[in-house]
Amino acid sequence: FALRRRIDVYCSELSTQDATKQSGESLSADLSKGTLTLAMLIEAAGEHLTSTSDVVRNLATRLLADSIPLSPPATPTAMETLINFLTARLKDEPCVKEVLRGCESLLTVCRATTTPMLSTHAACADAAGGLLAAIIRDVHVQALRGSSSR
Repeated sequence: FALRRRIDVYCSELSTQDATKQSGESLSADLSKGTLTLAMLIEAAGEHLTSTSDVVRNLATRLLADSIPLSPPATPTAMETLINFLTARLKDEPCVKEVLRGCESLLTVCRATTTPMLSTHAACADAAGGLLAAIIRDVHVQALRGSSSR
């Protein structure tokens, strides 16, 4: 079904676990095939990523984190924008675990894409430095231990 509808189902507080899983698998398949890009997903998930509901924001951030290894940022501008988004989202306590998962994917799974951009584009490197500083400054490790998401 349509991209927006699949994202709505994935991010809904009312969706069953099966519906969420099915939507996530469908989105992942499209990302893997290249018929959906990370940029397209972020644009379609915009209202969920900025929702006033902690649960919806967390689920949208989880979807983003799960999508990064399947469709890493393709340009330095996209990389910088994603890193800056993740940096800002670290201040959103309900989403911190998912943000850290996204950061891990960006720096490990996507290393072949990420490393050249960080080493040849100063803006990307500066954004990554800001992300690292934010992680050190804003993430409270003990608080993460007990938190959970759907």
